[in-house]
Amino acid sequence: MCIRDRSDVVGSGSIWLKHLEEGEGFNDAHPVRAEPGQSVLVRYTGRVVGEEHAFERTDDQGRRIRIGDEDIPTGLEMCIRLMCQGGRAKARLDARHAYADAGRDGVPPGSDVEFDVEVVELGSMTGADDALDSRMGAALEDIEKALDRYRSEDYPRSLKFIERACAHLPEPQGSEEFTALKVRAENNAVMVTLKLDMHKEAVAHAQNVLQVDPGNPKALWRAGTACLHLQEFSEATEFANKGLALHPAEKTFQTLAENIVRKQSKQKKSEKKMIGKMFKPDPEEDVPSSSSEAEAASLVSTRWFSVGCACVSVLVAALLIQQFS
Repeated sequence: MCIRDRSDVVGSGSIWLKHLEEGEGFNDAHPVRAEPGQSVLVRYTGRVVGEEHAFERTDDQGRRIRIGDEDIPTGLEMCIRLMCQGGRAKARLDARHAYADAGRDGVPPGSDVEFDVEVVELGSMTGADDALDSRMGAALEDIEKALDRYRSEDYPRSLKFIERACAHLPEPQGSEEFTALKVRAENNAVMVTLKLDMHKEAVAHAQNVLQVDPGNPKALWRAGTACLHLQEFSEATEFANKGLALHPAEKTFQTLAENIVRKQSKQKKSEKKMIGKMFKPDPEEDVPSSSSEAEAASLVSTRWFSVGCACVSVLVAALLIQQFS
């Protein structure tokens, strides 16, 4: 890629972009380009700089990404946002805007990379399409992204995607396909929120599952587990008992019920001990210490000695007066 016919995207020489085909409306006063939250269908081939072998190549149908979701390296996403539908370009990225020190399959840590990229189609914005099929497709896409982040233990980003998936499916629609997808999304949301110790949110997502699938074993067990963490023992017991009644072969519900009894007993003992401490008299206030008693006795003795001395002095004075009078 010749420097004189490419653009320095961020001004630091770390991202370079060369347009090969400008695409629709590229020279318009206000060209239409991808915005944050918008889906984009792209085709690309990625190589480590200086190598011919591709470490990643999309198929002819391309890959649909969403701007801002970090589906691809940040540097490549920035380049795509400067392209129009139908445009083709070459992009070169320093490692920090690609795979950094972590690398990936086929990309050694700290490697600069380059992409041949084509913007096939600019799609819809997040939540812009109210059609049921579109919302279900978007939800499925977000579920897969959430699971991918969950597997890599990036739980906060996993939560972002799974909550967005749930938002695509707010109300039951009656179809079995919709119900199955909603149950999957909400159950995964329970799983992620439990990982993040967001127990109230976990119960709420589990209740969303039980609205459309009242006997769902995952939702019952996870809701009971979340309530147990919240020390809501009666609610936890209700979920556990319902699970035992509907799924007697599932040992997890028996274990959950035993854990509830154990933790509730421990909580009662702790409360009883605390109450006992609150109402038990303070021995330091009611029973004087030995040192205090000694001090008091010494003080009384001193006072009586002073009184005795005074009486003797008065008696001696009286005798002397009587003798010389």
